[in-house]
Amino acid sequence: MRSRRVAILAWLVLAFVVFNVRFDWMSRTAGLAFVRAQIAHQRHGEPVPTIEQGFRPLIRQAAADSAVWLVGIAVTGTALTLAVSRRSA
Repeated sequence: MRSRRVAILAWLVLAFVVFNVRFDWMSRTAGLAFVRAQIAHQRHGEPVPTIEQGFRPLIRQAAADSAVWLVGIAVTGTALTLAVSRRSA
């Protein structure tokens, strides 16, 4: 029983770490893309996009993409752990 809890906790920690690493990477990429877009707009004499227009949608998408990994790892790991623990019991 205790080892099952430890295994599930390990899967949840892994899911959280993957979420954070992926979200951080995608946030960095989104920031660079936003800055590049602002520079390109400025060079062409166009109005630059605001943070609300250009950056928030990228961050929202980064959070959604990262959450898919979080849920996928947590659900799969928990299900596999429970299946194996029931089979061995």
